[in-house]
Amino acid sequence: ELKYKKICYFTNWSQYRLGPAKFEPEHIDPFLCTHIIYAFAYINNRTLSINKVEENDEDLYRRVNALKVRNSKLKTLLAVGGWNMKSYAFSTMVHNNEKRRNFIFETINFLRKHNFDGLEIDWEYPGIRGGQIDDKYYFTMFLQEFKDAATAQAIVTGQPRLILAAAVAANQDIIEHGYEIEKISKILDFINIMTYDFHGAWQNYTGIHAPLYRRYDELDRDGILNQDFGISIWLKNGAPAHKLVLGVPLFARSFLLAQSDKNKLRSPTIGNGTAGPFTRSAGFLSYFEVCLLQTDIKWQKRVVSDGSESEYMFKDREWISYETIDNIRKRAAYVVANNLGGMFVWSLDMDDFNGAFCNNGTYPYIKNSLALLPTTMPSYV
Repeated sequence: ELKYKKICYFTNWSQYRLGPAKFEPEHIDPFLCTHIIYAFAYINNRTLSINKVEENDEDLYRRVNALKVRNSKLKTLLAVGGWNMKSYAFSTMVHNNEKRRNFIFETINFLRKHNFDGLEIDWEYPGIRGGQIDDKYYFTMFLQEFKDAATAQAIVTGQPRLILAAAVAANQDIIEHGYEIEKISKILDFINIMTYDFHGAWQNYTGIHAPLYRRYDELDRDGILNQDFGISIWLKNGAPAHKLVLGVPLFARSFLLAQSDKNKLRSPTIGNGTAGPFTRSAGFLSYFEVCLLQTDIKWQKRVVSDGSESEYMFKDREWISYETIDNIRKRAAYVVANNLGGMFVWSLDMDDFNGAFCNNGTYPYIKNSLALLPTTMPSYV
């Protein structure tokens, strides 16, 4: 049985990238991960039922699930939600008894039809972004009803019960308003904690986007914006360590400095850094794009070892927070030291999956993080 889950996300929009960055299911090494989560399906705002997003999703479902032919132990989940979906459809659906029942029934059929092993709820976030103040109570109710229905379906058909997981916040304010931690921890099979995006250009100063611990010079609000604190909120509110999965980003956050000579941590910024040539999203770079930038020796790198276990680099007015392979190894060590349930990476397509950019073989970041977690130890589940 698995001791550590090694969870990888597949994104259904990475197929549209150009050249060597175009990512398809056949690029996935089926032995890198224990679970692959397909991002995303949506909930239709009008019908409140599960919907595919891309024209070719059904073909991609088939191709992702075909990886189980090569690795029969691999599990696949479909993630519903994501940042862009916001809260309205989730909130409306969970508040209504009949709508909840319909969604659960249709979704179980949808998952079985497309050969997924489970569902991940990626509601960002209960209680905000178009949600209602009492979302968290209805969210718990929904999860319990889904699990009960999945259990009944498994008994009737003789199939293994569908896995039920959730991707959740690591930010204290969102957690307090969004989740009944102790209750949902009993229901969910595992909980993916999104321990990243602690800092970004939406703030007006530079910061490390996925620091491991608090730095000694971080005061007040900044002192709680780190992976260790994000995990500890869940633990101290009653979630068992073996169900918590640490989230590790395979992307960097970039900032535009207000002045090029003010380039340390907490320097003033005036917006997003320049978009990468392949991911084309301001303020955001995949790790293979960071490798590409680092071929230019004008970038100056700085190590932030005190607590953050991270790095940043700058050139002119561009400032980027990212991790090295050594730093990602420290996240794997943290998972083991704290008896967590495992680690997830967001996402497969942002590693140097074909070895074209980082001069370090294929999937260098995943192979130096997830691959370091031993899997053959007795499991709790």
